[in-house]
Amino acid sequence: MLKTLFASLVIASAPMSAHAVEPTPDLSWLEVDVWRMGVFGRERAIYKQLGSESCTGDKDAYVELLEAALDDVAPALTSLAYQSGRNECRFSTVDLPYLTGLYEKAARLGYPLAMTVYGRRLIDGYGVDTDVPTGLMLFELDGQMGYGDAGLEAALELIRGEHLAQDLEAAEKVFNTFKEMTPNKGLIERVEKELAQAKAAAYEN
Repeated sequence: MLKTLFASLVIASAPMSAHAVEPTPDLSWLEVDVWRMGVFGRERAIYKQLGSESCTGDKDAYVELLEAALDDVAPALTSLAYQSGRNECRFSTVDLPYLTGLYEKAARLGYPLAMTVYGRRLIDGYGVDTDVPTGLMLFELDGQMGYGDAGLEAALELIRGEHLAQDLEAAEKVFNTFKEMTPNKGLIERVEKELAQAKAAAYEN
């Protein structure tokens, strides 16, 4: 159902002319293992807690988190990236390419959270060279696996009309489907706000 939704709404929306001739991204580097999804969930709780403890200055928690990240444990990589990117955390850094690189490593391991974060950073050129087609493809693959944030990020692209042709009807359908699949209230509110603003602007025109 999700694959059909993306195919009919998101991917079928014609890309803007600037990207119409882009080749299909090569995602052969991506490792997606459905069995790992359950493991990711259990690991995320562990490393999210270690991340919170390291943020407050717990050196032992930070070392444990870092060691797991060095062992390419995907949830440890994203937790390390998140905590290290917060100024209020004890072991923070301003090295943006390094932080984005942590998300990239986790994305390459097929970790849904990282795939969406890295996809957004690729589209925005945030700590990495801009690569819109690959970013959009990561949203598509992640959304097909049922990761809610990926669907909401795709909805934002349909609303903004910068890299996909603006399609508010499709955006609303994608939003209504995927908002039930994520607890990310901040992202839900952002999509709601931008969709309402885009609808108002379209009505005025």
